Amino acid sequence: MVVGFPSMSPLAQAVVVVVVTTAMVQFVRRLLAYRSYFTFFNKLPGETDFSWIWGNLHKLKDLTYPEKLNYLQQLNTKYPKFYRLWRGPFYASLSLNHPDTVRQLLKTSEPKARWYKFGLPWLGESLLIASGSKWARSRRLLTPAFHFDILKPYVAVSNAACDVMLQKIEKHAETKKSIEMFGVISLCTFDVILQCAMSYKDDIQLKGDSHPYVQAVTELTELWSERGRNPLVYRDFIFFLTKKGRRFKQLCDFVHSIAEKIIQTRKEGLERDGPPQKRYLDFLDILLTAKDDNGQGMTPLDIRN
Repeated sequence: MVVGFPSMSPLAQAVVVVVVTTAMVQFVRRLLAYRSYFTFFNKLPGETDFSWIWGNLHKLKDLTYPEKLNYLQQLNTKYPKFYRLWRGPFYASLSLNHPDTVRQLLKTSEPKARWYKFGLPWLGESLLIASGSKWARSRRLLTPAFHFDILKPYVAVSNAACDVMLQKIEKHAETKKSIEMFGVISLCTFDVILQCAMSYKDDIQLKGDSHPYVQAVTELTELWSERGRNPLVYRDFIFFLTKKGRRFKQLCDFVHSIAEKIIQTRKEGLERDGPPQKRYLDFLDILLTAKDDNGQGMTPLDIRN
């Protein structure tokens, strides 16, 4: 039986048939691919309590932050190597909990999970997110930065930051009250990273959450994590229409402006005065002077990322 379209020309009818047939073929292909995908991941260790909207995330969406940490810790104990987590009905991720399984991921340039892509507006195609040839080039350029002779002077930087942290703890101990250590240690770690990466020292630990850069990074991390737990905003065009998406973009612009200012100032100083004469080279110095096999250095965007 042939279905006709009386009000349409033969050419238009042919176009409609081709479009509808193509759409149906694509739909069937995607359906079969999803079936294979779903079957494969469901064979892996993981929770079986599944929601057709939230996947396994429905257990997390109404929990407080400490409750979420406790729940994830229970999963880590239950599945000591790795476990599968459905983030909505169409996307599964693997959480790796053991050095043996983590090692397999870290030594590969395969594309990272979608959750990492949510950080692209903030971190760009950094070593954390990049894949393929871009990942390989970045790794080759950064490898010298992790030589023992380069890392050795950082010990003094880390010790100085730890001294500040211990002074804060000792001062709080005088109050005879408990202290939440996660924030204290996080600030110390952040202080060390900023000093070793780009010699950025601005009393990060003493100012704490009142420091605008600390505030921005903390909020960016929280927004990134929240998006990862909400499959309804996985699509960029949806997320950036939301209030939190617009806030994420605003914070990205802020932290990028600070990084770009530091990079530009250091680059101008390097071009004007030559290699810095100081006790150690920070990560930014190494990035600004790094060259690949073709003699090409890193662009300001590469360095910022």
